[in-house]
Amino acid sequence: YLGKDQEGLEALRACLRVQRDFIDAYFQFGKVCLKLKRYKDAVRAFKEVVRAEPDQVQAQYHLGFSYLMLKDIASARRQCELLRRQDEDLANNLLLLFPQGGIS
Repeated sequence: YLGKDQEGLEALRACLRVQRDFIDAYFQFGKVCLKLKRYKDAVRAFKEVVRAEPDQVQAQYHLGFSYLMLKDIASARRQCELLRRQDEDLANNLLLLFPQGGIS
């Protein structure tokens, strides 16, 4: 599967070079980056989605998760608080992933 994911990543990267405003491609790119444990790339991709579509709660969740994987707890905490304003259940799911009690 890893080879297919890498191929998919390259295809999405090529797509984004041609059409920089294709927000769904950024979202898919971010998800593939998560599978490949390329968390910095995932952060960049999900930030693009959230910038263009602030109400995209799945991208907000994945952005917070990516920050957690990078051990950037402060950024993950901020993202969780932003997510809580739009989808409390999803924010609570993210909160469960925080080390030792998450956020207060």
